[in-house]
Amino acid sequence: MLPGGLTWIKAVTADVRFYQSLLPDREMSWPHHSDPLLRAIGGMAVKTSEIMSREVSAVSPANSIKSAADIMRVNNVGILPVVDGNRMVGIITDRDIVLRVISDGKAVADSVVEDAMTEEVHYCLDDDDVEDVAKRLGELRIRRMPVLDSSGHIVGMISLDDVAVHADWARTVTEALRSIALPSRSPR
Repeated sequence: MLPGGLTWIKAVTADVRFYQSLLPDREMSWPHHSDPLLRAIGGMAVKTSEIMSREVSAVSPANSIKSAADIMRVNNVGILPVVDGNRMVGIITDRDIVLRVISDGKAVADSVVEDAMTEEVHYCLDDDDVEDVAKRLGELRIRRMPVLDSSGHIVGMISLDDVAVHADWARTVTEALRSIALPSRSPR
């Protein structure tokens, strides 16, 4: 259950109604409104590029696990793309480090990113609709994913936090969180 339970949902509903009251009539240049939050509340599609985090740090497969963890700590992130040249070859998360290095009893000082990274990368494109991305996050039971441009270059990261702050989250985020929160049958 969410902190605050029903009270929290009532407050959110009141906030949505308040923002909806600020919206112009749909006939009045509405599709061109530049605020993603107001567009989402009004039912307009919001693109991933409008709400993603643009500052993305990356590591190479040869980087040490310690350096990856240090980058995560300094940047307050839990996921890093793993790149080899201009090509994304995987991702590494704080959970990967814990499950594939620490809990396996491997020496952190001797481990490199390649030892713990996930090679199968789920990503979205910068022009994908946020609602579709949120559904995909829920279906995949993940909280974050890299955002690529049409050329396949990493241009950002999107998380459920980004979606919750900017999208029509009263429904979208609840559905994604419900999917992610289901108990897992395996540690991965």
